[in-house]
Amino acid sequence: MKKLLTTSIIALGLSIAVPPTFANSDQNSIKVTEANYNEAETARQFMLTQARAGGVNKWQHFRKPTSTDLDKQQVVRMNRDTLYSFAIINVKNGAKVIMPDPGDRYMSLGQVTEQHWVPRHDVGGGTFKMLSQYGDHVFVVVRTEIESDTPEEIAKVNALQDQMKIVSGDNTPYVSPNYDEASLKATHASLLKQFSTYEGNANWFFGLPEKFGNDAEKIHIRTMGTAIGWGGAQPEDNMYETSANFTNFGCQEVNFKDPKDKAFWSLTVYNKDGFMFDKGNHLKDTAAIPNKDGSYTVHFGCEGMKNNMVIKNPTGAWSLTGRHYEPSEAVRDGKITIIDVKPVK
Repeated sequence: MKKLLTTSIIALGLSIAVPPTFANSDQNSIKVTEANYNEAETARQFMLTQARAGGVNKWQHFRKPTSTDLDKQQVVRMNRDTLYSFAIINVKNGAKVIMPDPGDRYMSLGQVTEQHWVPRHDVGGGTFKMLSQYGDHVFVVVRTEIESDTPEEIAKVNALQDQMKIVSGDNTPYVSPNYDEASLKATHASLLKQFSTYEGNANWFFGLPEKFGNDAEKIHIRTMGTAIGWGGAQPEDNMYETSANFTNFGCQEVNFKDPKDKAFWSLTVYNKDGFMFDKGNHLKDTAAIPNKDGSYTVHFGCEGMKNNMVIKNPTGAWSLTGRHYEPSEAVRDGKITIIDVKPVK
């Protein structure tokens, strides 16, 4: 498979908001290196999610599309494609998640283990067993497709969220090991720097142990994947294309054939720091107007033109991320890209 990220990458650092468990590093804290970074960063994310959800085996539902207000975006490169539902689930004595039937709407359930192992997603309604062989807790993320931010559309997705159920045989909360805050930050920054020059195969970012074996290179790529996209997905489930930062705010465009993804595709514009800044930053395939031959032309900074996206912002640069939900073979093979931006002639 050709590399997923088809342009130069500028890895924008995820700001580490260290939870209380990590706040008071001492001589007894565990130093973080690349060897244990996957576990340490996952522990951080587990603690944050559990706190925000109000405890273990409880949902943290995002009830509206992500705001484009800078102070309401928790991390870089959030999107408005789906409404998220997060939970930390105790799986020691078995656990399952019961999902409602979403009809034609895309809804996926992903799991992340304590070591940041990431299996394939479950899609649609049903009862899904949680992984229990890698530790006592798992992180669960549900992505439910949303078409717009109208009250009617939001109410439909919220109703699905309200029907999601967690069944667990143990209510003991997750407790993080005492990882050292300073070395976690330093290792995270080092991995982002390494990723900024990485041009290899992104297929090795996420998966289960058998996918990587004892291959040191693949394991290193997996660790970089944790740093730049914690809680991500295997390429058969979701794929992402991310551009470098552009400083040209003139009229530009991208042309591409219909990706024919099984679920859908989207484009999101970010500022220099990786944050959304305008509702006109987002375009989903159901809203995009195709060309006569079925291909698409998307414009950037071209007011009044078809499929135009807002790029002007005060940070002095912008970037583009394309997302493919259940991507087609052509996308997975790198034959179709939706972020090859060029000036309009």
